[in-house]
Amino acid sequence: MTPGRPDVGRGTRRILTAVGVTAGLLALPASAEAMTVRLDIRPGPLGITAASANQFRPRSGTGDGVTLTSTVSGFTVTDATGTGAGWHVMMSASAWSTDPDGAVVPMPPGSLGMEAPNVVAEGTSSAPPLVSPGPYGFEPGARPLVIATAPPEAGMGTYDFSAAPLTLQAPLGTADRTYGASVSVVVAAGP
Repeated sequence: MTPGRPDVGRGTRRILTAVGVTAGLLALPASAEAMTVRLDIRPGPLGITAASANQFRPRSGTGDGVTLTSTVSGFTVTDATGTGAGWHVMMSASAWSTDPDGAVVPMPPGSLGMEAPNVVAEGTSSAPPLVSPGPYGFEPGARPLVIATAPPEAGMGTYDFSAAPLTLQAPLGTADRTYGASVSVVVAAGP
């Protein structure tokens, strides 16, 4: 012990040191560094899955001919572009031909038709496309029919279109052979 100086023990020195450090921390200016978090969303494609059709099968015979039925399969449209530009689903049909010689056989206007499909959004909150009322009549060589439209700011995400009935009115006197046609389903960008 030093004369004139009070005896300060080790425990007391620790307390005084802790108080000094705490006081020093309280004296520092309060500051926080701002943190920026970014999310980059990259554009994807506008696409459609392939649709298919079953073979026609007889439904009924009438004095005017025979009505044949089939089904166009369901398909999915995905707009991952992120632009909100909108899109259209269009369908068209080729001329009828016979197998195996491929001779073109004209069908009367309105012979091939399809009912309107239903559409369901798959995990998106974007407004769904507008489906044109059916039935649709396909004319070989005519402009494709617009069956659904996603206007600007709608149709972003994935949409499932249901299968739809396809009918063919075969006129009276249609020869007994195999006929074929291509039905095309495409999606195109734009309002």
